[in-house]
Amino acid sequence: MPKAMAINDQGKAKIFPILLSNCDFQHWHITPDPVREQLPKDNAAASDNFTIGSYQFFPMDDEKQRLKPINRWNYPEDAWTQVAQRLRALSKA
Repeated sequence: MPKAMAINDQGKAKIFPILLSNCDFQHWHITPDPVREQLPKDNAAASDNFTIGSYQFFPMDDEKQRLKPINRWNYPEDAWTQVAQRLRALSKA
């Protein structure tokens, strides 16, 4: 994940998280503790500032425009269709 974040910061890529099932993702650190412990101290401190919740997740509930995990949709294929459409739009931007 640190490499993906670096590429994202350079504007060469985008991070596009997809919420498959409900969880407390807002407070998760992007870099797991075992990986963070192996990073040089200056990189380890920087990775503590990022949580996965700081990125825009998909898919969004069509009615309320709020994040809704794919396993909570009545028809999961609708959620996957939205993810594909948003990803396609993001790739053209």
